Amino acid sequence: MAGQIQQAVDNGAVGAFTHGGIGDDLITKKKVEVLARAVDLIKQRKVIAGVAGHSIEVSMACEKAGVKPDFYMKTFNSKQDWSAGPPNRLDSVWEETPQETLAFMQEVEVPWIAYKVLGAGSIHPREGFQYAFQNGADFLCVGMFDFHVTEDVELAQAALEKSRIRNRPWSA
Repeated sequence: MAGQIQQAVDNGAVGAFTHGGIGDDLITKKKVEVLARAVDLIKQRKVIAGVAGHSIEVSMACEKAGVKPDFYMKTFNSKQDWSAGPPNRLDSVWEETPQETLAFMQEVEVPWIAYKVLGAGSIHPREGFQYAFQNGADFLCVGMFDFHVTEDVELAQAALEKSRIRNRPWSA
């Protein structure tokens, strides 16, 4: 792990974070101390350190254990699409517990980067961006094709403007 972190820093990274799938796996195995060690190793290299997870249990376990990342990355979308399927699907495209995530993240004071906000393209950016920002995300991590960039930036700006006042204070 230390070698990968150092390689990222050597190549110009200003931050690093644990992969969401790895975070989920470690928390399932009750190994939050591995995430804490990763955060410490990243911070030792003087870059910002984050923890990612598809499951809200990752952020919850870190908060409970006193792990102090500079940010969290968390899958977050409304799961309001016909293709979302039954609860606990293992494809990690969908937020399995949107209301639980929303409630928990209201209390978290570090920046929150929401990802998979479009459910792999099943949710229109207008709705996905608005939902994420209005419900507490400070940043979005969104994959897109080059021909989507202009429209998605405009939609993100509009969603930000509509979300200036929200329940969770902005953390960035």
